[in-house]
Amino acid sequence: MAETGDQHGPVIGIDLGTACSCVAVWQNGRAEIVTNEHGGPRRRRPEAVAVQGCPGPWRQADGCRELQGQAEAARRGGGRVHAALKDEGRGRGLHRGPVKNAVVTVPASFDVLQRRATKHACAVAGLDVLGVIHGPAAAAVAFGIHEIAGDKNVLFFDLGGGHTSVSLLAVASGKIAVRATAGDPHLGGEDFNGRMVEHFVAQFKAAHKKDVGRNARAMVRLRAACEQAKRTLSSASWAAIELERLHDGADFYSTITRDQFDELNLDLFCKCLDPIKKCLTGAKMDRSSVDDVVLVGGSTRIPRVRRLIQDLFDGKELRKDISPDEAAACGAATMASLGSDDSLVDLFLFDATPHSLGVAAAGGAMAVMIPKNTPIPVMARENTISIQPNHKKGIVISIFEGERPQASENTLLCEIETSGGSQQSKARSEALCVCVLQHRCRRRLDGLCEGQGERA
Repeated sequence: MAETGDQHGPVIGIDLGTACSCVAVWQNGRAEIVTNEHGGPRRRRPEAVAVQGCPGPWRQADGCRELQGQAEAARRGGGRVHAALKDEGRGRGLHRGPVKNAVVTVPASFDVLQRRATKHACAVAGLDVLGVIHGPAAAAVAFGIHEIAGDKNVLFFDLGGGHTSVSLLAVASGKIAVRATAGDPHLGGEDFNGRMVEHFVAQFKAAHKKDVGRNARAMVRLRAACEQAKRTLSSASWAAIELERLHDGADFYSTITRDQFDELNLDLFCKCLDPIKKCLTGAKMDRSSVDDVVLVGGSTRIPRVRRLIQDLFDGKELRKDISPDEAAACGAATMASLGSDDSLVDLFLFDATPHSLGVAAAGGAMAVMIPKNTPIPVMARENTISIQPNHKKGIVISIFEGERPQASENTLLCEIETSGGSQQSKARSEALCVCVLQHRCRRRLDGLCEGQGERA
């Protein structure tokens, strides 16, 4: 990692969540959460971008991280979020110079292109990205500094606003090795809110014979009220919804109990357990081998979710001593500081590949070179692959990321080619592929065409 220090200004960690974000700064030998720009108690920020000149509720884009990698406009929106977070990191009592260096978290399920889009958004904000790590691993860094005692297998369960991520890590003597990861990029607290919204839309229609679902502005208000109700239900047995003049002049007052909320979302709560099971399978480990289960992400405060996880691990006490909302940001800030603080030189994070890497073989099949959950760094993996020559380009080796059997169904990362295609026969050719993965998922991909001695 590049050297960081006072001469280069403060370093920050950014946990860019789907619904809210959090910033931590490394100072005084530890990670400290940056409070909001008004100096109030709020330590997380709603993540949204509003566009001037666009009327109505459609002017605001929420959940920017979920859009990253999908469109240039979304990347620019993510860049604006990063810029605002950077400015807060600079403004809240940090006077050692401009903020330039950061480590940023992403969900464990993010592919290379989504990680690249995240780095692009940071560049738009004027940040030099020292690393992009997934949220549970970042939380593990915070956990490792304060809580390591002997050798342990620790499972980190991260349930955020729009995603579920699980990482199984081996922790020993300050070293943290990722054994396996799994996740669902489309399951989180916003989905639980959606079930409540549907419930109250039906109530409003029954009471007033009007469809509030057609009123976009009213739906924004209702969704915000449901988010607050969900938070209330984590510590209370019921919550109230009170919205004056919600639609066509009609007021809406209602209540929801915790039992009703659980019933509306029980299938989704149970679905949150699937990534845990997949992660254990990927690590070739059973539940009894897990020493600690650590909860990360605001939605892990939901009591029913906690009970389901505890039951899955036969009543094991869940670790809740790390703040679910702040652990990832603190871990990211710690990682950002590693190059400058001698007291942390013995702490390292050894990551694993979140998805398989492979090439398109003859017939379009995905020939996996580096399987999912392979420890990083991987110094070299060599496979001789049968490839159909392209008579215009020569031997073209297409590198994909994903788990689908057909290469075209996975994410295309890049293509490398050799020259001399006009001399190639129509028969299949053999190519020696070399893939090197270093820390932070930096890659070097080489292809050597057998019989020609040409490297791309």
